[in-house]
Amino acid sequence: MISCRVLLRCAAVFGSCSLFLAILACNGDDDVQTATISMSTPSNTPTPESTSAPTPTWTPTPAPVTYPAAVTPVPTPETVSTPTPVPTFRPTATVHPTPMPRPPDTPIPTASPTATPSPTPEPVAPTHTPTPSPEPTVPPKPTVPLDPTVSLDTSVFLDNEDCDNLAFPHRLPTITVTLRFGNIELHIDAEVADEPGERGQGLMCRSVVADNAGMLFTFTSESTHSFWMFNTYVPLDIIYLDSEKSAVQAAITMSPCPRPVGADDAEWQTKCASESGQYSATSPALYALELPSGWLDRVGIPSEKVSEVEFSW
Repeated sequence: MISCRVLLRCAAVFGSCSLFLAILACNGDDDVQTATISMSTPSNTPTPESTSAPTPTWTPTPAPVTYPAAVTPVPTPETVSTPTPVPTFRPTATVHPTPMPRPPDTPIPTASPTATPSPTPEPVAPTHTPTPSPEPTVPPKPTVPLDPTVSLDTSVFLDNEDCDNLAFPHRLPTITVTLRFGNIELHIDAEVADEPGERGQGLMCRSVVADNAGMLFTFTSESTHSFWMFNTYVPLDIIYLDSEKSAVQAAITMSPCPRPVGADDAEWQTKCASESGQYSATSPALYALELPSGWLDRVGIPSEKVSEVEFSW
């Protein structure tokens, strides 16, 4: 129970009505002593300072205490929550799309990496005209004035009165002679003159001796053989070989010796014999190979290097 002192203090705070109710409440409490409250009523009449009015005294009558009736709680009916039915969805049939016809698998070409082309530099006009390199000069073949009455044609043999009575008016049987010099290897189609009559005629009356062609002379024994160019019309290079098929000296160039204009046979032979002194072998030889003049130089074999050439057949 709340003390009357507390109620009175609260009533003094909240006003006169509250004070009255608090006094009534305190009177109903038998256990609480009667409180004497002095209340002074203000007056509008001025009171002289020397006169003091007596303060009225009010004794409150205790009021019966009324207890509130017991309140019987009314049971609140329980609210039964009805579950909300969850709608059941019936699964619908899944509609599968009709597959489209698949095109045949076509291999996708893989693009090969392409090299980025480098920019082509623009041509720069030359500031000067380049001087062409001189072409290698081939030493001219020695020429000999021929009788104007002698006709030269493209046939292998000349057709003139000095060539009418040849013992062998055709080419002789040939063999292949191989020349090797460093990285150079040559094959020559050489006619073989191994009989005295064949060696005596040699390459007389020939209008031309082609490259990779020639004549191989074979002797019965090694000796310092001599050659002349009587009735011969093309320049030739001669190489003397020993029994081991090795060159015994450098190649020798022999010049044609046709009949001089107006000369008889004796004068003609004397002239060709006098020129043949420089065509003789300086060492014993068993073979002699005649080739077109200057051909070895043109294919890369200098005449002075013939001793280093390997000959075989």
